[in-house]
Amino acid sequence: MITALFLSALLFVGDDLAALEKKLRSSDDRERSAAVQELAKLGTKDAWSRVIDALKDPSSMVGDEAEMQLSKLNDPDLVEDLCGKRGLASSDEKVQLRAAGALGALETGTLPGVKLAPGLTTKSVVVRRTLRASVERLAGMGRITAPDRVVGGLETWMKSSEDPEVRAAGLSALVRIPDHIPPSPVELARDSDPAPLTCAILRLLSGATDQKSRAYIAACAVSNERSVRSQVVETIAARPDADGLKLLVTMFEKEQNRRVAWAIDGTLEKLSGLSGGGKAEFWRRWVDNLGAEWKPATGGKPSSERAGETTAPKLAGFPIIAGGIAILVDLSGSTWEKRSDGQTRKDRLDEELRKALESLPPDTLFNLIPYTAEPIPFEKSLILATPSNVQRALKFFTSNKSSGKGNVWSAIDLALEDERVDTILVLTDGAPTGGLHWNIDLMNERYNDRNRFRHVVLDAILVDASKRLQEKWKLWCEATGGRMMSISMK
Repeated sequence: MITALFLSALLFVGDDLAALEKKLRSSDDRERSAAVQELAKLGTKDAWSRVIDALKDPSSMVGDEAEMQLSKLNDPDLVEDLCGKRGLASSDEKVQLRAAGALGALETGTLPGVKLAPGLTTKSVVVRRTLRASVERLAGMGRITAPDRVVGGLETWMKSSEDPEVRAAGLSALVRIPDHIPPSPVELARDSDPAPLTCAILRLLSGATDQKSRAYIAACAVSNERSVRSQVVETIAARPDADGLKLLVTMFEKEQNRRVAWAIDGTLEKLSGLSGGGKAEFWRRWVDNLGAEWKPATGGKPSSERAGETTAPKLAGFPIIAGGIAILVDLSGSTWEKRSDGQTRKDRLDEELRKALESLPPDTLFNLIPYTAEPIPFEKSLILATPSNVQRALKFFTSNKSSGKGNVWSAIDLALEDERVDTILVLTDGAPTGGLHWNIDLMNERYNDRNRFRHVVLDAILVDASKRLQEKWKLWCEATGGRMMSISMK
């Protein structure tokens, strides 16, 4: 009887597997994505094997789904397979990248260091960076066996020839390996360190009270690199004390970058429970009267209407607080739908963008990057918002008739190529429809893995978006120090 039931169950699973395998060959992206979900629920070794194969699906919807479902994989043989030629060692860079991310998201089990090590030296910068973030997570939970096998790959953080963000991610991962945690992270610093690596070291100094660490943090507070100054603010805010607050106020008195000044003012408001109105004199009076016993305010947060918002340039009502901004505009299909008055959303965007750009302070650096299946940048990099540049940008945008899928990830990636960008403002319907990534939760994770060494704020204006999409974008923006606003253009 037991044998009969067992055989019956096997036949049932086999029928399900055959049906889902057929579904995986559908021409419909949504059907293939649903098949990946159902295979993961089926949970057999054969089913999971097909989920791994779905990493190479050309659709971002399907590939993202496979990557996210693989977080539940707990079969040791298939986990090793994910490190092999069907995953991390694939000849397809997209598969390598998805496997690198999936490995770091695994909810259970351990990974052998010897299997992870080859991926740390792969040709792709983005794969090397992503895998280091995954190793950092896994090592931090003690889930890499023989972790010494990955040390050699992570030690490339010391090589000046390595990509700066890979170096930063490598150091952050290496200090999670037993016996590789430095007694004083500041001893790792060199004057020639690139900004991302300096940010990584500063992240290790949260709560440090020794004289050398405090001196290093104070030196970084006057760095020429905006991202480094931003990291100083974050490092102090993580474990604030009276001395740290005095340094923040001194920074605020001298800060020229609008985005960094905005972050300092907001941090002081949150920690004090007070509203300083964006005035350095207020914060100087406050901090000069602090005692060594000061404690941060409970439940403090920046006021809903911050200083400077009412007078800031606005795009569709959203205040632009930035020194270097890339404005990304989704030109996918919904942008061209006609409203009841006969105009399209694009017609409305033309006017809103004109008002916003013409009100930018002339010392603001900006770029416009409309996007469909690919980004369509106005310029290769940021330029000053002079009247002539603004008019050229407006002519470029109003004459743009492009349409197609909305690949926001590639547009963001392009914007990040300019190291002077401190803010990315995305205007979209909220639903990505093309590119490497489709899932907003996954984009949030990937962006912030990288952004902890860059400090580029993500703001978003969502046009006629669902509540579900609004919530996802809100979480993503807030994780970067940015905000999401929803508007209607129906």
